[in-house]
Amino acid sequence: DGIRGQYGLVGSEMCIRDRLDTLWPEGRRDPQARLGLAVSGGPDSLALLLLAASALPGRVEVATVDIA
Repeated sequence: DGIRGQYGLVGSEMCIRDRLDTLWPEGRRDPQARLGLAVSGGPDSLALLLLAASALPGRVEVATVDIA
């Protein structure tokens, strides 16, 4: 719906794609390029991982870091 599209995951995906175009232009142009992330497993890391995977399906490589 409109609210989900403006504020939910769909809107966040578009925002991530816009930022990727600015910060990592070669990655968006090269279908073989991979985005590497390091995450802790917390809720913010999970959100980052889900957004990245949604914006770049099959092109995200992730390392988990246990900070405990």
